[in-house]
Amino acid sequence: MLIVAPADPAGVAKGLASGFANMGYRIVSVTGLGDEVAAAVQLADPKHGLAAGVAGLSVRVGRRQLVFSPMRLAVPGPGTPAFKRLKRFAAETIAHLGAAGTH
Repeated sequence: MLIVAPADPAGVAKGLASGFANMGYRIVSVTGLGDEVAAAVQLADPKHGLAAGVAGLSVRVGRRQLVFSPMRLAVPGPGTPAFKRLKRFAAETIAHLGAAGTH
């Protein structure tokens, strides 16, 4: 799922933290995309049958923020091949939207 919205004035990481940090997620900085990037990663909780995984990758590009949510896809976290594919998809999407004049 992709959401495109005005950039969070608090910043990407702070915006994610306000929505996710108190619910069993850790917010991690990510490099190599856009102006500011962070990911919300669900922490594993075997007691409740939850595996670690990326809930959202938020990228600020200019005045816009793109949030990539890999629903139903297993993206365990930064550094994994699945996360690298998610970043590559995000980069391609940003390039495409930039060509359409959405910066």
